[in-house]
Amino acid sequence: VKSDAGGNTSNDRKNSSPPKLIRAAFMNQFENLANVTSHYRSTGPEIYSQLDGNVDAFVMSAGTGGTLVGVGAYLKERWFESTQQKQRMTSQSPPRIILVDPPGSSLFNKIKFGVAYASQQSEQKLRRHRYDTLAEGIGLDRITANFALGCEMISWEKKAFAKRLNEASNEQNYQQTPKDGTTSLLQSKIIDDALSISDQQAVHMAHYLLRHEGLFVGSSSAMNIAGALIAASQMAEGSNIVTVVCDGGQRHTSRFWNRDFVVNEWGLKWPGDNVTDPIEHDILHQLSLNVK
Repeated sequence: VKSDAGGNTSNDRKNSSPPKLIRAAFMNQFENLANVTSHYRSTGPEIYSQLDGNVDAFVMSAGTGGTLVGVGAYLKERWFESTQQKQRMTSQSPPRIILVDPPGSSLFNKIKFGVAYASQQSEQKLRRHRYDTLAEGIGLDRITANFALGCEMISWEKKAFAKRLNEASNEQNYQQTPKDGTTSLLQSKIIDDALSISDQQAVHMAHYLLRHEGLFVGSSSAMNIAGALIAASQMAEGSNIVTVVCDGGQRHTSRFWNRDFVVNEWGLKWPGDNVTDPIEHDILHQLSLNVK
């Protein structure tokens, strides 16, 4: 009878019970391209249909990046498709896809400068357990497979995004640009720009929505709507800006909607504490927007 390194004999292994089957599944939502595919096939078409194609910007934050990239890919693909077919153009330029990013995330710099880095990652400042933002579920220190697709150059004249998804899923190489290195007029990245939203801006936005719209939102939604307002201030009057209200405040009562935590632990202002301040509830001022 032979024994293994742990001292168990072959007879012990033969008589032992088989391992218990764990009834669970690992969805791997950050790297699984079924994520971005679902939004490309469902959420994007839903938004496009409801606005009759008149979408000037889609603005939201990213956790996995699946929603931002999937929706953005569909909206841009439809715009370029209508332009090629010389149909009625819904707008003079393709919809702008804009990332909203919280403090501490490296995605903002990835879009702005091509480098996934945030100052909180500095070797001298890096902490073992990092909590750089009140926001939960958005922002990241790495580039996921879903988000990475939004940073690639896509050849829209070939309606290539569905093909790109298929080939990326099969880990095949895909030539994004012509062999001579030139870039077609119908080529662009999915994500065009990025906005950095502070925790204080998100807190003010959330309280404004509750007070004026009756919406009790979570931190991600507050950042999304703040980003949409900032994007709207930079675009022509009458532009259609779309974002996603993706979380409710009831799941954020221990941090984002906890006054003691926000004020004492995070050092931020709690809207409503200073009722005599005339700009306390001025959301445009709190977002540093100068809108006439």
